[in-house]
Amino acid sequence: MNSNLTRWTRLKLAAQSLRRFLTPTTGAWSVATWLMLAVWVLLFLSFIFINVIPHFSFEKLVGLVALFVTMAVVSLGLLLVFGLAATMKRRFRMALLLALPPLLLLLVLTWGVAGALIGASVVLSALILVVGAAAALLKRRSSAGPRLKPFAFLAIGTILIGASAYALLKPVPDPNPALTNYHLVSRSLPMPDPGKPGPYAVTYFTYGSGKDRRRPEFAAGARFLSKSVDGSRLDKLWAGPDGWLRTHYWGFDATALPLQGRVWMPQAASPGADAGPFPLVLLVHGNYEMEIPSDTGYAYLGELLAGQGFIVVSVDENFLNGSLADFLNPRTFRFGKENKVRGWLLLEHLTQWQAWSNDPIHPLFGKIDMNRIALIGHSRGGEAVAIANALNDLDRDPDDATVALNYHFKLGAIGAIAPADGQYLLRGRPTPMRDTNYFVI
Repeated sequence: MNSNLTRWTRLKLAAQSLRRFLTPTTGAWSVATWLMLAVWVLLFLSFIFINVIPHFSFEKLVGLVALFVTMAVVSLGLLLVFGLAATMKRRFRMALLLALPPLLLLLVLTWGVAGALIGASVVLSALILVVGAAAALLKRRSSAGPRLKPFAFLAIGTILIGASAYALLKPVPDPNPALTNYHLVSRSLPMPDPGKPGPYAVTYFTYGSGKDRRRPEFAAGARFLSKSVDGSRLDKLWAGPDGWLRTHYWGFDATALPLQGRVWMPQAASPGADAGPFPLVLLVHGNYEMEIPSDTGYAYLGELLAGQGFIVVSVDENFLNGSLADFLNPRTFRFGKENKVRGWLLLEHLTQWQAWSNDPIHPLFGKIDMNRIALIGHSRGGEAVAIANALNDLDRDPDDATVALNYHFKLGAIGAIAPADGQYLLRGRPTPMRDTNYFVI
């Protein structure tokens, strides 16, 4: 009995000694505190210089402040949790610390997002260890005393920083090494090179609301004026304080969404050559900051396809994209549910083009073949074109039967470039695709 008691006493003494060894000094806590404040300031300034100052707007600044305020509230909640943890029995805390790591590992393997939180914790802990240990070593340079603890902390922190840097900077392996030395020599199809200019001269113009305060090419620079459409019953995210900021930035809200686009149109190269009608192709971009135009990136593809005899439109849907202002209200954050509105707007653009095609006094009369239409989208736009194809077959909105659709255009092809998928579900089900030429890359 005494022998067992002695062993238990030794274990307790060893645990207490280890605890004293691992407990930072008052100076180390002070250094770590200032380091964390410096990290906060540097992160805030980096967001200012990287995300706000380029393409500055009042709305982005307000959104950034709201984001940091939200994170501060979350931090206060964590401090409350830590304070409650301090009131727990020691044995329970030990059991919690044993159970927590495998639980976090399970969350990382299941959801992935938690991995980023763990990585941030590791990097911050490593910085505290390295800077705190270095400060302790410098402070003790002229005095005698044990130096094992700061050296140990410095080593641990250095190892963690090195591991984190390797995880971030390590080269990404080739996902398909079989294609490293692959060449198409003697494997080409006997067809014309689709990357070469076609036989048609190309003319370029824009159409828009005529009063876009942010995009002069859709205001005074628009050749043709288009209608605005009421999407408020479809876009439920354009609401609240973030919706107010979005309206303040653009000058319109979801009740007056503009139909705007850049157009590359083929022209007959010589008298007597085919002057139309030409097939119509709508291209739509994906999600990025709404303040930075995404519709400008299709100029090469627009000119190329127009030279081959297609009317190509790069559709402007930047006003549906995300913004720092969205952080004012996480409930209406744009995670892709607005892709339904993106798809619906494409059908409204087709309605506008059909009206121009049928108007005998309009310059586009008889130029558009509305029986040959293709929709092509990238990222969220890639999901939007599939949604547009599904909505095109319906007479009513699947989420609100009081909203009439009834488009029924002849969509000959749907193309998706690195598309999002499942961010919006029609009645909770995957987007249907029937009797459609569907190409995904």
